[in-house]
Order: sequence, then C-alpha cells, then structure tokens
Amino acid sequence: MAEVHQVVVVTERIKVKPKNSREIILKKCCCVVPLRTGCLILAYLYLIFTVGIGFVYIKELVSLVVNTIIPKAPEDYPRFTIGLLVFYSISMALALIAIPFNIHLISGLHSERRSFLVIYVKFQLTNFTLSIFVDVVTMAMGNYWSPAGAVVTMIAYFWYNLYYLIVVKSLYLKMGEAANNLPGQRGHDVAVAT
Repeated sequence: MAEVHQVVVVTERIKVKPKNSREIILKKCCCVVPLRTGCLILAYLYLIFTVGIGFVYIKELVSLVVNTIIPKAPEDYPRFTIGLLVFYSISMALALIAIPFNIHLISGLHSERRSFLVIYVKFQLTNFTLSIFVDVVTMAMGNYWSPAGAVVTMIAYFWYNLYYLIVVKSLYLKMGEAANNLPGQRGHDVAVAT
C-alpha cells in the first residue's frame, strides 16, 4: 500500500511546472469571468467579427471590379488595382475560411473537447500571421482612407487576437489538468491532443 502512495507522489511531482516557465496562463478571462465563459464570449464575438469582415471584403471586391476594372480595357489595368484585387481576395478568403474554424472552436468549447481547441489554435496562428501580412502590404500600397486609423485598427486587431489565443490556450491547459485529475473524463481527447 505504501508503494502506491509513493507512485502518486512521483506523478504529482512530474506534473508541476517550473516557476520560471515563460507560458502565460490565465486563471480567469477579463479578470472577472470564468475562463470557459470568457472563451465562449470571445469566440462568439470573433465569429461575428469574421462574418462582418467577410461581407466588407466582398463589398470592396465588388466595388473594385464594378468601378475600376470593368470600365477599363485589360491593357489599362494599373498595377495598383490588380494588387488590391489580389490582396482583397486573399483577405476575403481568410475571413471565409475562418468561419468554419470558429464554429469548430465553439462546438469544441460547448462539448469540452480539447482536441478542437488544438486545431483552432494552430489555424488561428496561421490566419493571424497571414492577415497581418496582407494588411501591412495593403496599407503600404496606400489604399486606406486614414493611415492613422488603419494603424490603430491593426494594433487593436493584433492585441485582441493575441489575448484571444492566450485565453484559448489557457483553457486548453486547464482542460488538460482537469482530465488528468479526474479519471475517465474525456480521456480520449487528451490522448488525441497531446
């Protein structure tokens, strides 16, 4: 009986993270809301934002095609217009691809499936990097009506996404701790995710 107790103590020592770990892990979202609820709120807000951005880019593409490209002959296309068309198309595609991944995350949060969170974090890191790159290139082309407004929007987008990813990752780690502490609770997700 004493041997079993020693094994449990050794296992507990292995799970403890060093104090100088560089990971940012939140206990609560926005300092008040429980982490899971805050993650759900942020996920729904991000889904609404992504759908709205998708419609904006569709409107911008239609406006660009109707007002600029259709009235001109193909040899008169300025490089600026073609560049905007390409970057608006990429931005619209990123927004439309993000919608199913956001729905995937929300369903994973409701069903408490850890593996869904891993897939979303990997996608969102890629999407976030590509979106920032496309926005910087589009802004460098001088298409925004207010450069200061574009910079403020990009900074807000950057911080929101960074915080959102930290919240999702913190919930992922918390779900892993809960699965390790309670035997039989969603063990198949833990094995798939790690």
